[in-house]
Amino acid sequence: MRKRFNPPPNWPKPPANWEPPTGWAPDPSWGPVPEGWQLWVDDQPGTGGTTVRPPDAPAYGVIQGAVQPRKRGRARWVVIPLLLVLVLFVGCTIVLSMAGSQSGGSQLSSKNIDPVSQEQVDSAAELTERDLAMIVKSPDDQAGKTVVIYANITQFDAATGDCIFRANVSHQRMENSWEYDENAIFTGEGGRAGCAALKEFVDEDQVRITATSLGSISYDTQIGGNTTVPAFRVEKIEALTP
Repeated sequence: MRKRFNPPPNWPKPPANWEPPTGWAPDPSWGPVPEGWQLWVDDQPGTGGTTVRPPDAPAYGVIQGAVQPRKRGRARWVVIPLLLVLVLFVGCTIVLSMAGSQSGGSQLSSKNIDPVSQEQVDSAAELTERDLAMIVKSPDDQAGKTVVIYANITQFDAATGDCIFRANVSHQRMENSWEYDENAIFTGEGGRAGCAALKEFVDEDQVRITATSLGSISYDTQIGGNTTVPAFRVEKIEALTP
């Protein structure tokens, strides 16, 4: 199901048929998103979901890298702290670190999930939206299930190593990378594909993965926090062509 942009009540209403262009960001003067507010919701029939931004649509938000008109008064003093918070949040809190007393890698290696057969891989079913919600809600209850899942790789670097990556996932292929909205960790170790199958993949690749659920994994963020997400073992992986 397509997603549509759902601005919070303290933001101005976007133009009709508006869709975020590349590099878009909200105008800092609008204020923060209320806690718990969902910026993307299911586009139900008849709700007037977004399609394409017309060339003559009025400006909405800002395009990163574009020259913006200078604002006077108190707004400047709001913009600077807000941008600093945004940079800290995006640059630090969601970054996976494999360092620590019990690293993400050691947690994954300790998962006692039996290997699967090629027949199980070939017959794995694609998830429904509810199936994925259940895995995210209770990863350990779903351990051992082999499923097909779609993902946008968000971190595959020196911090994760050559055999582990972080990705945002969905039950189906999405048109835009930001529509993959559930965080998960994947490892090639012990899978039928093996770590070698991950060699050609990098950040921002969109992939279709046949994976076995390993339950949950907890890891430290680079600013001292901790988060728990579903973990999967890669049995098969293929790139999604544009």
